[in-house]
Order: sequence, then C-alpha cells, then structure tokens
Amino acid sequence: MPFQRRELQYFQFLHSLTQFMNSKLNNTQETYNNLTPVAFAQKYKSQLRQVKGGALCFWGHWFGRPYDNFHQITSVDFDTVSNTLTICFSEKEMLTVSNPQQIKEYKNRLEINNADSVHWQWYYYGKTIEPSNLFYYDIHCNDNKLKGTTNANWYKENWSDLTISRPAVLLG
Repeated sequence: MPFQRRELQYFQFLHSLTQFMNSKLNNTQETYNNLTPVAFAQKYKSQLRQVKGGALCFWGHWFGRPYDNFHQITSVDFDTVSNTLTICFSEKEMLTVSNPQQIKEYKNRLEINNADSVHWQWYYYGKTIEPSNLFYYDIHCNDNKLKGTTNANWYKENWSDLTISRPAVLLG
C-alpha cells in the first residue's frame, strides 16, 4: 500500500506541474500590447513593430486558404480626421480599416477586434499591376451585422463565415 500511495502522489505532482507549466506557456503566448490607432501607426513607422506580416482573416473570413499566404507590411498610416487606418503590403496590396478599435499586437499576430468596415485590395497575383487586375473585398459592419462584397469575377465568394465575434482583422 505505501508504494501505491507514493505512486499516486507522484502522478498528482506531475499533473499539477504540467498544469502549472501549461498556464505559464499560455500566459506567455497570449501576451500582447493594446495600441490606439495612432500609437500603432507610430510604432510601425518607427520600425518597432513585432508583427512583420502573415495570412489575413476578416471577421472569420480568410483571404485565400488559412495561412496559405504571407502578406508583408511595408507601411502604416492613420488619418485622425477620417479615423482610417491604412496598411500597405509588399505586393502592392492595401488594407483600409474604418474606425479601428481594440488593436492588439501579439508576438506573432495582429488583431483589430472592431471596425466599421474593412477594405482589402490586391492585384491579381502573377499578372501585371494595372487597373484591370485590381480586386477588392469590402466588408461592412452595421448594427452588428456583416455584409461582404467583392469584384473578383472568376469565382463566387461565400460570405457565410463572417462572424461578428471574430476580429475585424487578423494578421498572423
């Protein structure tokens, strides 16, 4: 009996230790900076950013397949008059976020939790950069309802995965 009791105590200790280490790991992974749009733009202009780029998701709707693309940030600007955040990327893509709120910068991802609208534009990949190859997603939030549109004419976009509880923008 004494051996079984020690064995049980050992496994209880291991279980407790595993829970403790997992909580520390989760706390480390979930550390983030809360940034205002102005502070976010200033941080990225001064090259002090943590997130270099990543795949894009808008309110739960992925651009392409999840984690299939890497969009590298080249510049960030915030217009205080129109309350518009503009993020430019290395392939001449542009993300415009109206009334961005709750910007969270994690180690490897960026979240803009709320916005009035998101406009994502890109040139058809692999083709020349000209107006006829410029495409967009427009997603608007009105009364906690989301509506997406696109001018991409080679497929029919399914917006059924838009979810108000997901971040307006996820880059990571």
